[in-house]
Amino acid sequence: MPRLLGGLPARVPYVPADPERVDAWRGRLEAEHRFRVGVVWAGNPDHPGDRRRSIPMESLRALAEVPGVALFSLQKGASPPSWMPQLVEPAHEVADTAALLLHLDLLISVDTMMAHLAGAMGRPVWVLLPLVPDWRWLLDREDSPWYPSARLFRQESPGAWEPVLERVRCALACAAAAMPPACHPPPGRLAAPGGPAQNLLEVADMPTDGESISAVPGLKPGISTIGY
Repeated sequence: MPRLLGGLPARVPYVPADPERVDAWRGRLEAEHRFRVGVVWAGNPDHPGDRRRSIPMESLRALAEVPGVALFSLQKGASPPSWMPQLVEPAHEVADTAALLLHLDLLISVDTMMAHLAGAMGRPVWVLLPLVPDWRWLLDREDSPWYPSARLFRQESPGAWEPVLERVRCALACAAAAMPPACHPPPGRLAAPGGPAQNLLEVADMPTDGESISAVPGLKPGISTIGY
């Protein structure tokens, strides 16, 4: 086991985004200077554990009321209310969403593919977890060895999402208050988690996980001239 886990914590990012799609999203979001937060509140309803991991959309309303926060729905196929604009459309591919994540300050998601995508890209992601989560999230910790940019918010009792979302709301208020106005990184640079902006070309030689990346439609391993 020590030999198998010797590469932890994982070295990210290892999933690139398409340059043209990144530019397309820039035009849609560059005028929004508040703390940009994408949310995903439900997974595949056919998943056997979906009832434990998904949360009601309305429970996110308090996050939209946090001062300085611009909340966006990344829930594919959803019809969100007026207080939460929809960004992801039914025709969008995973590659479109990957490009979008580069223009958000944070993703808040239940345990879905979106959380894993953000983690693999090194993007800040807060994952909302049930009391008994998928084994990949381990137990009794707020970080993830697979995704250094992830922060985990766990239930303390079965089905109790209210305390989880209150902790998220408080943490989000602190994050938004700490962000200087219009501090989004300029084109071609990415604010690395916990560090200064990094030239995207400098991470082009990051190692890739060909098996996991090849399973994602529209994403390819290897060198890219745009952000991870």
